[in-house]
Amino acid sequence: MPLQLVRRGGRFFQNISVNGVFARPIRVIVPQSHTKRISFVAHRPIPTPVTPRLPRSSLIVKDLTRSYASRGRPKGSKTSELAKAKKSKPTKRKSGKKRKEPTERQKELQKAKEKRDLVRDLKDAALEPPKALPTIARVIAIGRRMIEMRGQSKSATEALKEASDYFRSLNAEERQHYHDLANANKTANAAAYEAWLKSHTPRQILEANLARRKLAKIKGKKLILLHDDRVVKRPRVPFIMYMQEMRRVEDPRPESATEQLQRYAGEWREMSDAEKEKYIQMTRDDQERYEREHIEVYGFPPHQTQKRK
Repeated sequence: MPLQLVRRGGRFFQNISVNGVFARPIRVIVPQSHTKRISFVAHRPIPTPVTPRLPRSSLIVKDLTRSYASRGRPKGSKTSELAKAKKSKPTKRKSGKKRKEPTERQKELQKAKEKRDLVRDLKDAALEPPKALPTIARVIAIGRRMIEMRGQSKSATEALKEASDYFRSLNAEERQHYHDLANANKTANAAAYEAWLKSHTPRQILEANLARRKLAKIKGKKLILLHDDRVVKRPRVPFIMYMQEMRRVEDPRPESATEQLQRYAGEWREMSDAEKEKYIQMTRDDQERYEREHIEVYGFPPHQTQKRK
């Protein structure tokens, strides 16, 4: 600091003495436009005029630094401890405004949004098979005829009526041509569906069918499952075991499927527990088969087995 003050315009006064008291030359810095304080620094008490010889001493000019910035408090002082305690004291947070309860309209909108998100996720998991070609001769003929009339200025209703009349006017040979196209489309659809199935694992097909069941339940539509021979067949109940065995043993009767089912149900109710034990054991064996194949094909046991364990 003294050097800086000197550069600002300070000057030295040398050989200052007051009545011959100072035996050694003392340098005093006299800066411009700065208030200074002169203090003695000595290893012995301050000399008096009667002292024969002065000890080695010097004058130090100190800036009044407190006028520019305050110095830190010494460690261990009460004021520093109080300041530290005040700083570490946790501040109380102002409680925010209470959240308003959602209205009935907002709740309905939130439920509708959640339902849309669920349906979208289920559609992604349901897997969409390739679009099938038409397999009906009449549909193929009408569709081609409407394509031919696309350039004409006719309404959709008029074009459809004219295409339907065109198919009815065809002779047997011309209709057979469209029947052959329908059969060819069936073969192409089966090959495309089989290739699409092979591009997915059995576990993906299983998850797709689960998603399709949930979608059918949510939308209230008809359930359409993906048919894959690799899917593990579920175990059959004892009554189904009995009915399948009776169908193999009995000769076919002139009765409908509903009448046959009612007859087997009546016979099953009249059977004793000893007679049913055979089919119950067959169901146990089928359950073991199902659990074994489920692990082999899908890589994890069925849900019923996990729940039972």
